[in-house]
Amino acid sequence: RRRGAAWSHVQRCELRTATVDLADLESVRAFVARVAEQQPPPDVFVQNAAVLAFTERRTRQDLPELMGVNHVGAYALARAFAHRVVRARTGRVLMVASGAHRACTLPLRGDDEWLLDARAANGTAQRGVARLTAYACSKLCTILSAQWLAADVRARGVTVLALHPGVVRTEAPPHGLGVAARLFKVLVHDTIAMDAWQG
Repeated sequence: RRRGAAWSHVQRCELRTATVDLADLESVRAFVARVAEQQPPPDVFVQNAAVLAFTERRTRQDLPELMGVNHVGAYALARAFAHRVVRARTGRVLMVASGAHRACTLPLRGDDEWLLDARAANGTAQRGVARLTAYACSKLCTILSAQWLAADVRARGVTVLALHPGVVRTEAPPHGLGVAARLFKVLVHDTIAMDAWQG
């Protein structure tokens, strides 16, 4: 009943769209400034960013794309909204993580050496780091940064939460990430995963 009422309310809302490039921190700053100037303070901000494919692409600030988008750019956006945009005292920031974070077996250091190389054909980086492990570590960073941000904005009365959405069938399955990812796509993504609306 609550879900039906919430959906009925959403259907009456006016949808506005805007573009931000999480691979470019200047784009993030410009987006936040634009939203803060043009829109009333939102009650809820949901940060849901994920790059699944491990490529050699770099962000505008020369970080590996996977970590640059999944963590650095996404955290910069969530932090700015928590501090400047969402409604004080009642606002919420929801950071979409993943249960895959448990697969992160790497020490999280201040550099990005373990994410630098994606050239190995067998699905692992030259340093022996599995590509899906890199994705898992980016989602662990999401959870840790949500904890830091929650403490940082507590005085403003904003609640920050990290969540696992479940296994959701989207248009972005983990292509090109080796045998494990292909098995995941066939056995889970294409069969038992929730569709995007359920997720």
